[in-house]
Amino acid sequence: MPIIFEPSKSIISTCDLIDSGISQFLRSLNNDHFGRYEFEVECLLNITHSIRVLESINELARKDLIYIQSALVLSRSVFETLIKVAWMLYPPDVFECEARYVAHLGTERDFYSKWIKEFNRTGGDSNKYKDLFEMISGFKDELSKLLKEKGYTIPKIPNVREALMSLNEERKYIYYILLSQYAHSTHYASNMYRKNLGTEKILNENVRMEEWKLVFAMCWPVFELATEFYIYRTQGREELYTIEFKEKVRDSFLKIT
Repeated sequence: MPIIFEPSKSIISTCDLIDSGISQFLRSLNNDHFGRYEFEVECLLNITHSIRVLESINELARKDLIYIQSALVLSRSVFETLIKVAWMLYPPDVFECEARYVAHLGTERDFYSKWIKEFNRTGGDSNKYKDLFEMISGFKDELSKLLKEKGYTIPKIPNVREALMSLNEERKYIYYILLSQYAHSTHYASNMYRKNLGTEKILNENVRMEEWKLVFAMCWPVFELATEFYIYRTQGREELYTIEFKEKVRDSFLKIT
């Protein structure tokens, strides 16, 4: 297919810097330490998921800026996933982190509970899912018991606003609201293809660089936050990215045109 909106040099530069940041994180991993606690494994899996999504966003940007709608939808996934990771890693006490993991583990148990009920409602065979439900429930109960014996409680999973508040990042919630419009295809999101309403309506496909700037300005800071938390919590390293590199990435957002 022919390119509709050619990627600018500033977009390509930002993609290159983000790729460099991903590489820096991957090179920093200490496999000898991996898996000491359950929360470490789960957080790394979620970060890995976000890396794949971030790489997809970069590929879309490099290919054609017309794919901004997809990039915005993917950005919400990156944002929400990494805020959850940061929330799990935030407590200075590793057992508090483990308690937050147990709360997160409960989301899979809840999923299978709903899945089984729906299978039963429609007359399907849910036996294999019942086994998974029992396995996850048993593991969660065992971990919960061990933590409670140490004096810890299993917290409630916070919503995005609550998680951001606990990380002193509530100001980012306003942008999460914006990203959610594209994920849910609200009327606001279709403004990308429409100007005005009623008889004044004009239909065309617009690519605004401000939206590409939003994509990167939302994805990179939470990636930086979550990965630095991860390296600090698992390896005790105070810094993953240099101050100069962080400033260079942020400056690249401002230069997107």
